[in-house]
Amino acid sequence: MSLTNDLNCRVMLYARQQVITALGDIDFDYIPQGQVWAKIVPTGGSVATQPGDMTQAQLKHTITIRANALPNVQEDMFVVHKNRRYNVDTWRPHYKRPDRVELLCTMEVQPYV
Repeated sequence: MSLTNDLNCRVMLYARQQVITALGDIDFDYIPQGQVWAKIVPTGGSVATQPGDMTQAQLKHTITIRANALPNVQEDMFVVHKNRRYNVDTWRPHYKRPDRVELLCTMEVQPYV
């Protein structure tokens, strides 16, 4: 199957960059890197019991993007798709198809308040 058919989700990539605050201090902030087409596949998950009868879910996903869409992939990045945040745990090249990069992510679940 071609790459065009696989990439069916439009995502926004954010990377951590050094910025200077209004007071002249050095801080880090997440700056948008641009929108790219991606393929998001759930790969696993786990449920952990927390104190106070609460449960915490960890949902793992693999996000595939074009290799030239993001020249320098870092672990301190995150991806946003439909108001869901996916924190990049690590990345790897797609060994069967060298024109793709796989981002191994954990979806951040927002608790209801």
